[in-house]
Amino acid sequence: MKSKVWLILPAYNEGELIEKSVNLLDDVLNRLIENGKLSADSRILFVDDGSDDDTWAKIAELHNSNEHVKGLRLAVNVGQQSAIFAGIMQAKVENVDAIITLDVDLQDDIEKIETFIDKMNEGYEVVFGVHNDRKTDNFMKKFTASAFYKLMRFMGVNVIENHSEFRLLNRTCLERLSEYKETNLFLRALTTGLTKNYTVVNYERKTRLGGTPKFSFNSSFELAIDGITAFTLDPIRMIWVLGLTVMVFSLLMLVKSLLIFTLWFLGGLQLVAIGVIGEYIAKINQETKKRPRYFVEEVL
Repeated sequence: MKSKVWLILPAYNEGELIEKSVNLLDDVLNRLIENGKLSADSRILFVDDGSDDDTWAKIAELHNSNEHVKGLRLAVNVGQQSAIFAGIMQAKVENVDAIITLDVDLQDDIEKIETFIDKMNEGYEVVFGVHNDRKTDNFMKKFTASAFYKLMRFMGVNVIENHSEFRLLNRTCLERLSEYKETNLFLRALTTGLTKNYTVVNYERKTRLGGTPKFSFNSSFELAIDGITAFTLDPIRMIWVLGLTVMVFSLLMLVKSLLIFTLWFLGGLQLVAIGVIGEYIAKINQETKKRPRYFVEEVL
């Protein structure tokens, strides 16, 4: 069965990688079209997330020379999650059968795209790409990634470990995803809640095609905060339990030398509690404003 599938790649200041990505992805796309697994109107959609370099110029140039290349230009930088969502919604308008999201640096194994298509044809609605290991990552990246997934699971957020943004969603799940209206997107958790009918495909993560990673430690931290505050109330519940525990423990403290320690500890606990509650209130404030996630400046 020939399926109309769009590959969606968010790009922020990745001008030097666009042409390299197209060359490799176009080979995969042509092969799958020739083998009858994809329809001839399958496409590669680059989402320019408000880049400051020549990313959009490169996309436009390749669009003019290659019918498979499409482009979506956002007016300002809105972040990876919203950029991916913008691409997904654009593909939905084009009545695709499925989309596959991946990073423009192609650390994800594009040879697994065919496996994704096979899994969809077997009846799966979502296919998640999962790293076998992180041999290509430096120590800091490995540490932060491990801490990220452990924190997510500890807080009760339903995410698949070592899955980033390499995934397939079929038409049904695109329709369901479009129903989510929140501003603070965390697609790794949102997509696990679209259906129970999903599977995973393991792969070896590769080195970047070039350039430097744009997803920093701060980006990972902000993504973790968004994921936690959007999908679980456990932090607030933990504060309640910790507060009760400290109160009971304080009643047992009759030794005078521990008085100063108790005061400092309680003061610190209060500040942490206020900070956590403040994060939730801030998210509520952002959501109630109902501001648009992004503005589309140009479509190719």
